Amino acid sequence: MSAVWIYFTLNETLVVVTEQETLEFPVMASKLFGQFAPAFWGMNILMIAATWILVAPKFVSDKPTRNPLLQTVTGLIATVISVILFFVLWLNLPALSDPAIQTGLLLAFILFFLFALLGVTKWMKTRLITSTVIASAFVLFGMWLERWNILMPTLTHARLMPYTTYTPTITEIAVTVSTFGILTLMFVVFYKFFPSISIWEVEEGRALEQGSGD
Repeated sequence: MSAVWIYFTLNETLVVVTEQETLEFPVMASKLFGQFAPAFWGMNILMIAATWILVAPKFVSDKPTRNPLLQTVTGLIATVISVILFFVLWLNLPALSDPAIQTGLLLAFILFFLFALLGVTKWMKTRLITSTVIASAFVLFGMWLERWNILMPTLTHARLMPYTTYTPTITEIAVTVSTFGILTLMFVVFYKFFPSISIWEVEEGRALEQGSGD
């Protein structure tokens, strides 16, 4: 599913560029390196990280290794540096506005982001449940950002009116928060009528039934 999602995201960008959809250029530019770039690239980073967390540990050996790139400490340090670089690029400070500096920061971010993924791979392999929860959180926030990128850049670059900015109203914020509350309520009601049973309890019950039958 992540591979399909990456294909659609890439295809959306390529269609606008290759077909020279000039009316779409302002929207695409705002997502690639404009006002909505942090949300767009944050979405891509979260989805790539989620894919890596779920897939890469399967190809790592269980044997201990001295490779510094596969050490948890390396991954944590690289994660901190990549987060700092991401926010530096996001803030677009005037002192760092030179294109050469921006390119260097972007390349450094990509490099440390890869180091971060490599460093946590070994740690994720020994913690399947934790890694799955982290990947699920990345997918959740990544997909929320995708919906944001579908709506906001287009609404703020509408063809029938001049460029404008968007600030959510109190009503919109309340509706967004209420959706999380409704979802939580649905889960609570569902588990009220259909209690969850752990797998080991089911297996234990089957074992007892087989033992009594014997």
